[in-house]
Amino acid sequence: MILILTGNLILGDVDKAYAPAFNDDSWRMLDLPHDWSVEQNYTTDETAGSTGFLPTGIGWYRKLFVIPETSRDKKIHIEFDGIFSNSRVWINGHFLGDRRRY
Repeated sequence: MILILTGNLILGDVDKAYAPAFNDDSWRMLDLPHDWSVEQNYTTDETAGSTGFLPTGIGWYRKLFVIPETSRDKKIHIEFDGIFSNSRVWINGHFLGDRRRY
């Protein structure tokens, strides 16, 4: 089953966007999963050859998960499917890990 979630996106690096209290009200709201690169124009500048000449760079996605009280003591799994290279993941301000391209 694919679950469509609503999240927020901004392109570029944003200081402390991982913090739970960070205000992302000005960010674009969209459905997840999402790939911001495919919305860009094709280019020969600043590309990673494997992306078909679509721009690469930094994009932040933020999603609020509300876990019901009935799941408080249960193990919860969140799967990130289709993340490209050099990703970093935070949950509730805690760094979980990263996926480096190399």
